[in-house]
Amino acid sequence: MKFAIIAATLAIAAGSVSAVHPTQSCVQTHVAAPGDTCKSLANTYNVKVGDLHRWNHGLESFGNEKCNKLVVGKAYCVHAPRTKAKRCLSEKKKAAAQKKKAAEEAAKKAAEDAKKKADQEAAKKDKPSQPKPTDNGNVKLNKANHIVPNCKKFYTITTEDNGCADVAQKNGIDVEQLYSWNKGLHHKGEHICDNLDTGKAYCVGV
Repeated sequence: MKFAIIAATLAIAAGSVSAVHPTQSCVQTHVAAPGDTCKSLANTYNVKVGDLHRWNHGLESFGNEKCNKLVVGKAYCVHAPRTKAKRCLSEKKKAAAQKKKAAEEAAKKAAEDAKKKADQEAAKKDKPSQPKPTDNGNVKLNKANHIVPNCKKFYTITTEDNGCADVAQKNGIDVEQLYSWNKGLHHKGEHICDNLDTGKAYCVGV
């Protein structure tokens, strides 16, 4: 009876040993020596115990007891490349992360461009308008009526101007010259200079 029990035990042990075999993709094996365990192999080859379970089919079925006492003389896989499925998943995750980063950078650039454009538009609105020239040059002026044809210099009336005498003084001429070059200006009687219109250009030099 004892011999039968021993024989059965040896048969189970032999079956356990044969049930553990390295994965087909294994690229490096280790022949177990006395005292080797899954943990010691993991430390030696800088891998995880879980990796050893995956690379040695059947090893995980025997739990920690089997891992704590590896079969001396048996080859165990200690390194295997990742499966194609895992590589594809990793590549997909990497591509998704790159796509997300590119989208975030594009959105950031679009926001910066929009802000820059808005700032430029605001700067244009805040920029003070250039003062109107006192001569005709190439600018089309809103000329008053009945100006002498040989006029060379014009002055546009603003709200700060105070009558014909003030305009003449600002332009270094006599008020009589102003009247003579601008025939339409009232220059006699009680209506004198009452039609000097803001925004109109008058002759101040010939």
